[in-house]
Amino acid sequence: ATTPAPAPAPAPVKSHRAQLAWNELRNIFVACDLGSFLPEAWELDPQHERSLAASGISPDAAAAAGIISLGHHWLQKLGIARNAYEIGERLCVFFYLDPWGRPYTHTLDDGTETPFCRARLNSPRGNQKYTQPKDSGIRPYFPRVPAMGQWAKRAGYDDGSETATGYPELDAIVSEGEKKSLKATLDGFPTIGVGGVWNFKGHD
Repeated sequence: ATTPAPAPAPAPVKSHRAQLAWNELRNIFVACDLGSFLPEAWELDPQHERSLAASGISPDAAAAAGIISLGHHWLQKLGIARNAYEIGERLCVFFYLDPWGRPYTHTLDDGTETPFCRARLNSPRGNQKYTQPKDSGIRPYFPRVPAMGQWAKRAGYDDGSETATGYPELDAIVSEGEKKSLKATLDGFPTIGVGGVWNFKGHD
């Protein structure tokens, strides 16, 4: 008997509005000479879409915030360790921006400057749910949402962008996790995320 062919992988989630939001975000990275580390086309794997939806985050909001599903080629460029995923597997990647909406960066061992990001593992390893480039340290996570520029203008801060982060002039909450902080910010509570409550702990 012939072996049945494996079922095709579910089609990734795509959205015209999400693509427009991704284009706007990617242009920021291009202006910082970091555009080559982000694909032009935005996609989100169904399992990643479901995980974000469970936290109240839509595909459009994910794209605007710099969340995307990436495979081996892009993960390797970003410095994500090969042992964190299987070939053919894609991870949900969260790009980090500073309070002014510019990409945080990290320098790899070969001297390449890359955008700083963290990737959520599809299958947690013990207590580990995320991975990031080796020796990249920690960064605060400032969610980028469409309304942030409007809030910033009301607070007297305006750089001309409707979607720029406005944290320099806004009171903000601090929370553990990228998804929690993004959801709270989307709901009107500007929140700075910390990628794991033990990320302050050193090797010693």
